[in-house]
Amino acid sequence: MDGQNTVQLHLLGGARRAPMNQDEFDTKFNYMKGPRNRRISLDSREVECCICCRLNVKAPYRLPQTEAESSFPRSQLLLHRYLPFLEWWRLYDFRKNLPGDLYAGVSLGFHSIAQGQSF
Repeated sequence: MDGQNTVQLHLLGGARRAPMNQDEFDTKFNYMKGPRNRRISLDSREVECCICCRLNVKAPYRLPQTEAESSFPRSQLLLHRYLPFLEWWRLYDFRKNLPGDLYAGVSLGFHSIAQGQSF
C-alpha cells in the first residue's frame, strides 16, 4: 500500500470518522434534550404526542374542529395513543413474520426462565 491514501480504514472494515461530542451529534441529527436528560428527535412522532415535548418545538398535529366531521378519527387517535400496536397491526405480514417472531419469543422465554432460576 502506498502512503498517499487519506482515508483510514478500520480493522473491521469501513472508513474511520472523526469523533463527535454530544452537542455536534444532536445538531447533526436534529435532536433536542427532553425531560429527565432524555434526548428526542424533533422529527419523531413522540414530539407530537405529549405536551411537554411540544412546547417551543413545533406545531402539533390537530384534528379539524368542524361539525361535519365525526368523532371517529379523534377516538382512533386516542386508541392509537394508548394501544400503539393497533397502528401497525394491519401492516404486519403474518405469513412472513409470525413463525420467526414466535420462535424468537419462545427461545427468549426459555432463556429468561433459565436465567431466572439460576438466581
